[in-house]
Amino acid sequence: MNAAATTPPVRNQHTEPRAPQAKIPPPQPPAGTWLTIGEIADCAVPPVKYTTVEQWKHRRRSADIPFPEPDIYFGPFPVWRLSRVKAWFRATGKPFNPKLWEEKKAAGAYRRGPRNTRPKATEESQS
Repeated sequence: MNAAATTPPVRNQHTEPRAPQAKIPPPQPPAGTWLTIGEIADCAVPPVKYTTVEQWKHRRRSADIPFPEPDIYFGPFPVWRLSRVKAWFRATGKPFNPKLWEEKKAAGAYRRGPRNTRPKATEESQS
């Protein structure tokens, strides 16, 4: 009997394509009333910059009414419950309009999930 017929062929990992792997979706923040720093900035009246909310967040230790700690982290990104953000805005007297957030969210302004899922532009759409 031929020994070559009984041994499996050796796969060359550099020239042969890999077997397709299952696509596992990345984690997403829970749906509902969770806000990111950018969403909080949009809800302030008038809207403020992202960096302004970052300053509120970092000044929390020395402020009379500190900015709330994040409820959870979505990867490296902090997220807060809407009810806690509303309470902080009320307590500090800063104007805040959560309806702006709800309208923008309903219109699809806030994307949750992977950033590389945009449809690729076709030649027709570019011209």
